Amino acid sequence: MFGLALTSLAQNFPLINSAVVDYPNTTLTLSDRNFGSSPVVNLGSTPLGVQSSSAIQIVATFPTVSPPSSFAAGDYFLTLRFSNGSAAVFTATLGAVERIAIFKITRG
Repeated sequence: MFGLALTSLAQNFPLINSAVVDYPNTTLTLSDRNFGSSPVVNLGSTPLGVQSSSAIQIVATFPTVSPPSSFAAGDYFLTLRFSNGSAAVFTATLGAVERIAIFKITRG
């Protein structure tokens, strides 16, 4: 029974299979499943605003003082926290190519 509870918890852990930066609108759209309510999103040490969120998608906004174009190519921790106390940390590799951001997401 204890093993079943652990499996159930693992299945409800937030997952990300897509992260897309929209440079003109300065947003980061995260997609997959198991997102909780009232997310708090940080990219590295930069807190992002939350434009909208659901169980399968979060649209975060970059602050005016830290637009996506201000980030150097490299690895950043992408941290998600939810109102139920759950949290998830991913490694996002950010590299800009002709104004398109490429993310490689791995669970950290």
